[in-house]
Amino acid sequence: MFQVGNFGFAMTHFFSSGNTLAFLHGWNVFRDTIVTGESTVTHADRLYDLLQSSVSLWRHPLLLPTILLQEHLFRSDKFTWQTLSPQVRRIERELGVTKTGRLARSRLVVPDAMKKLLRDDDRRLQLTANVNTALTDTINLVGVLQWDQRFGEFIRRVDKELRGHYEGANIHFSIVRELDSAIDHFVCEAVTATEYTVAMRSRLEVQLNLVRTHSLLRHRKPARETKLNADGSCTTS
Repeated sequence: MFQVGNFGFAMTHFFSSGNTLAFLHGWNVFRDTIVTGESTVTHADRLYDLLQSSVSLWRHPLLLPTILLQEHLFRSDKFTWQTLSPQVRRIERELGVTKTGRLARSRLVVPDAMKKLLRDDDRRLQLTANVNTALTDTINLVGVLQWDQRFGEFIRRVDKELRGHYEGANIHFSIVRELDSAIDHFVCEAVTATEYTVAMRSRLEVQLNLVRTHSLLRHRKPARETKLNADGSCTTS
């Protein structure tokens, strides 16, 4: 997803010197506008700032992959709360969704926009397009977050495989523990974000079914009435 980031990353770490050589490529690495023309912070700037705040971990070979995961989750979270979640709430509000909790005792009021759906084909078509767009974005975001989970688990596995090299490379145990904690945190964050996004997907599926039901009610043909005549014949009107 362009809202989260389309970029690739390759790296090599030299245990003898503690240096890491990395190559980052893709959209918005240095370009500060996304495909829609909106401005954004480049990946290079974000990664540079994250590196500057992690000086104590520079010798760790998995610092850059962990920062890459953090950047991905940051942009996923931003897209969820600034764009996708408000969009879902607007759709639900237009279709008359009532929340539980403190509003459970509130009087249910059907909005005028929902009443017009049965009469306004153009409005119903536009709302269907909005629901479909939001649902597609949500499905794509679920896939991105599931990739984040798999990537975090991959970093964990590589970390375990490299444990035997850390002591000889002068990577102190405190550094290893600090990065391990960061990896655990980001994996948990990816799991939580995935669960929330899956819930949003389910909410949108309900709204899409509701819009389709309105469409069927609008275009259904009136039922035919059959009468039995005195002579035994039937008349359908």
